[in-house]
Amino acid sequence: MLNIKQLLLLSTVTFFIQGCNKEAQSNFDDNELKAISLLSNMSLTEKIAQKIILDFRYWCTDAQPDCTKSLTHINNNVTQIIQDYPIGGVILFSNNLVDTAQTTRFIHDLQASVNNNQTLGLLITLDQEGDNVVRLSRLHSTNMPGNMALGAAYLSQHNNNLAYEVGQVLAEEVKAVGVNVNFSPVVDVQTNSLNPVINGRAFGEKPHMVSLLGGQMASGMSDSHVIATFKHFPGHGDTDVDSHFGLPIVKRTKQEAYQYDLEPYRQAITQGYAPDMIMTAHIQYPCLDNSTVITSKTQESMIVPATLSRKIQQDILRDEMGFTGLTITDALDMKGISEFFTPSDAVIKTFQAGVDIALMPINIRTASGSQQLQTLIDNVEYAILNGDINMNDIDQSVLRILKTKFKHNILHQTKTTDIEDKIIIAKAIIGSEQHKAIEQDITQKSITLIKNVKLLPLRSESQLGHIHILTPWDEQGEAMQRRFNELGIEHVSHQKLSNTSWKNEKKNIDNADTIIVATLSNAPSPVEKNGDLDDTTQPNNVMINKKAPMNIIGSLVFNEDIPYTAASSNIKQNKINSQDAQISDQQFARYALEEATKQGKQTILLSLRAPYDVVHFDDVAQAVLASYNYYGYANGGLRSLSMPAIVDVIMGLYAPVGRLPVTIHEQNDQGELGNIAYPYGFGLSY
Repeated sequence: MLNIKQLLLLSTVTFFIQGCNKEAQSNFDDNELKAISLLSNMSLTEKIAQKIILDFRYWCTDAQPDCTKSLTHINNNVTQIIQDYPIGGVILFSNNLVDTAQTTRFIHDLQASVNNNQTLGLLITLDQEGDNVVRLSRLHSTNMPGNMALGAAYLSQHNNNLAYEVGQVLAEEVKAVGVNVNFSPVVDVQTNSLNPVINGRAFGEKPHMVSLLGGQMASGMSDSHVIATFKHFPGHGDTDVDSHFGLPIVKRTKQEAYQYDLEPYRQAITQGYAPDMIMTAHIQYPCLDNSTVITSKTQESMIVPATLSRKIQQDILRDEMGFTGLTITDALDMKGISEFFTPSDAVIKTFQAGVDIALMPINIRTASGSQQLQTLIDNVEYAILNGDINMNDIDQSVLRILKTKFKHNILHQTKTTDIEDKIIIAKAIIGSEQHKAIEQDITQKSITLIKNVKLLPLRSESQLGHIHILTPWDEQGEAMQRRFNELGIEHVSHQKLSNTSWKNEKKNIDNADTIIVATLSNAPSPVEKNGDLDDTTQPNNVMINKKAPMNIIGSLVFNEDIPYTAASSNIKQNKINSQDAQISDQQFARYALEEATKQGKQTILLSLRAPYDVVHFDDVAQAVLASYNYYGYANGGLRSLSMPAIVDVIMGLYAPVGRLPVTIHEQNDQGELGNIAYPYGFGLSY
């Protein structure tokens, strides 16, 4: 008598092989036929494992399982896990990637760890969006200025080929080291200025432009043989909570949902340029699905998150919109999911919703941690055998995964002697002159001049005089000072906002002729800090508290977890009052510009992220520029071309042509939006 597993296997074979007539089989392409054949010989455990992607960010001893020692070289334990459990793939983070040679070797060894009885290789994935979310070494790779910068550059010329070129460069560089899936581009429509997680990662606020640029970028990646990923479905652009820390809710009407958030996906699918993969969003979207689910951790009822919603992921995305590619969750260890559901329950509900791949459902950091994976697979297998997950859904899902791997030639490899050749080729591609030229072109075209009262350009040292620069990070001022020096401007000083005092800055302002102050609209999300919820090694750009001779009055709250733009008072109203109050970078920047203006200095404001914050400073700055990028010079090299590009604009080496891809509103004392200060598409030049 056949057991349950044998019956399931037989049903799979019957459905895909015997159940298809000759005419139907003739319509299958070669990849689908190979996928059907392979699926018919897979065990249920193998099918479940193919639907899981893990990270190996850290590796620890069993005695210290919570260490943060980065895994940069494969070890026997990781090799054994990949051999014992035929997982679908691995996601890599900056922790794993040191330089081009190490990255190429590491990925090669990961692929070579796949068991010899497996036909297909691993999906090797990462987030290489450009701008503030990159995983390849900034000192070695090409650092595209990001989606909002690209939106600003596009609006200057309406040349959508720029996005295609960005997609090609991103794909060619990650492919060179062995990556075959890029979790990019973001196609969220940025309609909430308080959005703490999307913000500058979005192309802008207009669905048509987001769809156009996202589609072009994805096409560039696909044509360079890397799987692109639209994210985050059904749309994360109107949230004011970071799903790394909590569960956002979108309060749009159904009409608004389709008009804004769903529109880029609809256009891409109906017009035939949708990518091979779409990533879900850990958000509640009640107008699309207001049904409830019981949490496994608290046993409470809650509106179902979109990642776990079959109505959103199956009924809308597949049945209504017609998407036939792969779907993957955002990382399941994010608190938008992990605060409410156990790993096994989250994965089971993910598969019940029809999502193909569960990303990072568990964190394996030790040799004994592999038992977590076994337990997870056992629990999912039990749910399938018990009828809680539809077996046909599993087969259809795995078929999509296998077909995609065959389509992109993701096959099992063995260790060969050509690894050194791979490294040589990768070094020639990554950060090449051709790629850097594209980075430079888009960076220059993105710089947006928002205000200019008879100041810019300042073309000579006699016009600039002594320059003093205040920035949130030291590397930003360092990059600008170096560029000024390269252009023959010698009298330049810079200071990090959180590493100085009012006494020092009052003296610096007294001695300077031109004051340049840089700000950031809100604190970076963990996705910008390598996707690590526990990472405390990088400074929180905006909300660093510091001692300074000023007093915050009113109800300003400067908390490292709260975006500045959500503050409850207007920094324009605060006055210098005390010698020892703690204040934010923004408040210090405001005071510095006020003092410089009072003394008749030349004042320039730089907005280094999304430009919403300029309304808090534009009345005390003669010129206002937006770069959409905040990296500078550190660790012996430039980590972005944006800071030098700003200097070039200030000195008139080229005229600014960028246009705002978002609308900037005034804000009242409670942080609420008021009248339009600078409209969508606005930008000055000279």
